Amino acid sequence: MKTLYSLFIVLIALTISSCSNLVYQKPVPQHNQVLTTFPKNLQGTYVDSNQDTLFIYPRSYQYGKVGRMGSFSGELNKELILKNQGSYYFLNFQDNDGFWELIGAKLDSNQLILYFVDIKTKEDVDIINSVIKKGKVKSTRHEGKYVANPSGEEMIELFNHDFISEKSFLTKIR
Repeated sequence: MKTLYSLFIVLIALTISSCSNLVYQKPVPQHNQVLTTFPKNLQGTYVDSNQDTLFIYPRSYQYGKVGRMGSFSGELNKELILKNQGSYYFLNFQDNDGFWELIGAKLDSNQLILYFVDIKTKEDVDIINSVIKKGKVKSTRHEGKYVANPSGEEMIELFNHDFISEKSFLTKIR
């Protein structure tokens, strides 16, 4: 699930289901502008270690073969929001409960790194709470989800924390 499926939802998308149980009240980073297209440097074709393919177009993405089990596609809109902070991109998508879920991404040379923060233990909650300065992680008491309100800088710090962040790597081939 955290392979490429969980891959910036697949940079993108996981409008269907989630890889993380950390959710947000509003798209993250909250005060950053919404991007209406994927930046040119992100557009292209990527392959993961399983040889699954992610296509990023100006306003949409596709992962896998259309119609095949495990394939996803999506278009930027009010329920799939792209934001950025520095060299990091945040793909936010709304879940069925009205919360926002998120996959982070950073392009490093020809490699797209996807970031997922997941809470598995109370220690994970403690780590996240030590990073977030304003407010603390709260349990939704619904399906094991936790709500947080991190800034962009705090989210990047969480992405780079080896204990609570999972990373997936895709290689740009076009």
